[in-house]
Amino acid sequence: MRTTRIYGGRTPDQRRTERRTRLIEAALELMVEGGVGSVTMTAACERSGVTGRYFYDHFADRDALVAAAFEESVQQTMQSVVGAITAARRESCDPARAAITSFVSAFERDPRLARIGLIDATDSRVLRPLRRRALAAFTDLVAAGYGAPTDAAAQLAASYAVGGLCEVLSRWFAGSLDLSGDQVIDACTELFHAAKPSTPALPTPDIPAAALSAGARPTPASMG
Repeated sequence: MRTTRIYGGRTPDQRRTERRTRLIEAALELMVEGGVGSVTMTAACERSGVTGRYFYDHFADRDALVAAAFEESVQQTMQSVVGAITAARRESCDPARAAITSFVSAFERDPRLARIGLIDATDSRVLRPLRRRALAAFTDLVAAGYGAPTDAAAQLAASYAVGGLCEVLSRWFAGSLDLSGDQVIDACTELFHAAKPSTPALPTPDIPAAALSAGARPTPASMG
């Protein structure tokens, strides 16, 4: 019978997971410090303490590492937003405000998420298509909250709302908007509601687990 070798109190799978996490964390730090171009296999290994021979156990190349780091940040943000929406609906609070508050709070807790998602991804060949997919996922979530997830008017309004929110947050984190976090949340919540098309609301089921996966296209979930 084959036994699992324990080294340093961890199994091989645990060590592999730890190395992958350390490489992703290193990539996030490098992107914040010097942009996507600063992420190389050598730099990530030096920062993470993971030797080069283990790098390729997890990533085909540096582009794969950059993509994984971005998708990790998207997943964290999506989980935070979906959790906030679910809690708001359960407590009969405003889901739009809860979602926007979650965005702002997540970016304040970890500015790396804001830098990578709002700034670096727009200029990166590797990240641009992933950013488009992430924006589509958030747009579907908002359109579902508007009550008509597949309706063209709801998709247009949701695209407008999500794109506007991203631009506002980009400028705010860059320091070009002299507003407090609460002021940003108040203004963006008002604009989200104002953008809602005047179409009858449709029943919306609970948020599915699939919405929690990075880059997933969420199906109907109420935000408004």
